[in-house]
Amino acid sequence: IFKFTSLGNYIESAESVYAYIVEYTLWIVAGALALLATVYYHRVFILGENVGFTHPLKWTMRETKFAIFMALVALLAIGFFYLYTPLKSLLTDYFPSVDDGHYFKHFFQLVILFPTLIVFGPIFLIFPHTATGNNLSLRQIWNLSRGNATRLALLIFVLPNVLMYVLVEMLPLIAVSISSLLTENALLSLVYAAGFLVIVFSFILDISILSHSYKWLVENRNNTDS
Repeated sequence: IFKFTSLGNYIESAESVYAYIVEYTLWIVAGALALLATVYYHRVFILGENVGFTHPLKWTMRETKFAIFMALVALLAIGFFYLYTPLKSLLTDYFPSVDDGHYFKHFFQLVILFPTLIVFGPIFLIFPHTATGNNLSLRQIWNLSRGNATRLALLIFVLPNVLMYVLVEMLPLIAVSISSLLTENALLSLVYAAGFLVIVFSFILDISILSHSYKWLVENRNNTDS
């Protein structure tokens, strides 16, 4: 948000240590607010009215655990990325025509990434679990996804990202169609605002899908046990 403000321009143009401190501080604050919002929306989507008057900006042990799990999952994702990169290079050598098409290139990357997404789908269930304080063990959380790992990958990763990709690809087309009606600065501001709204929409949609998937799996497990 602050990237295109006067403060953001100052930070990018300045070379002092203080400017970097301000920049990293802003990113840390933004990350903390995003984490608080994620936990809050998980609780809203899963617990509904039972959330009560929980303040969305209150940092508790729940948010600390959530941050720790996020860091662990991020490290795991980095490890998978280092395995994915040489695999992508190897397959690109065998299929050099992949880089010729913009859309086919993204589809090709999605295909070779999909097995990894199937693994990460069940892992991501730890986030709504932590946000709601459920008393299930980590092993039980993993077992929730048994037989549903592919569906989780499609719902949690593929659907929101494909939708966001389509919306982002549409922005330049819309901008061109209305370019004659607005000044360059107004058009640029509108595109940035629309892009930000797309990201926020995708963010909330992803949390909603993950929350409702987790809620359905837990309820289905309880119904099965009974």
